Amino acid sequence: VDFQAMKVVATIAIDGVKTGDTGGGPGQIQLEVDESRNRLFVLSLQQQEVTVYDAATGYAKVATLSRAQIDWTKAPREGELLFFDQARDVLFIGSVEVDAATLLPTGRSLAGAIAIFGADAESGTYWGLRAGHSGWLVTISDAATLEILHEEPLPGAHVLVPVPALDAAHGRLSVGHQAEARLDVFVVGDLR
Repeated sequence: VDFQAMKVVATIAIDGVKTGDTGGGPGQIQLEVDESRNRLFVLSLQQQEVTVYDAATGYAKVATLSRAQIDWTKAPREGELLFFDQARDVLFIGSVEVDAATLLPTGRSLAGAIAIFGADAESGTYWGLRAGHSGWLVTISDAATLEILHEEPLPGAHVLVPVPALDAAHGRLSVGHQAEARLDVFVVGDLR
């Protein structure tokens, strides 16, 4: 969208994704951007594949990360699964790390079905969310080794997958509760 003129400048038809209200709710497609390469990553959760588009060439399809390339047993079944780390030049699909330059899995992954939602460059950590036995867990992992450093239970009951956002600069974690239309903000302290 060109916000000055308020007109769409490109439309991408995403092949194979069900359209209309299919009851799948949020997350039928998920997006991430690689600004340095001018690429758009589109995850189709139902098809378990990521399609890569080149914005510089009118959003031409340049690659597809298929079901066969990604170990989907390491990805959560719901929630926001894509995370792009511009500083380390990697894309995460759930727990699976993909080299953004080659678009090939690196062979590294986080332990468990974790969906990364934030990174703190100064402390060198990734923040993620995973389902535990009695609720949701916030995980903090070392970005260099992908080793889990700490897990903390997320307080309260959650009807749907919580929607987290990390504000590393101010030491805050915001958690949205979709069904309850509520947002909780936690002070998590100095992340460094």
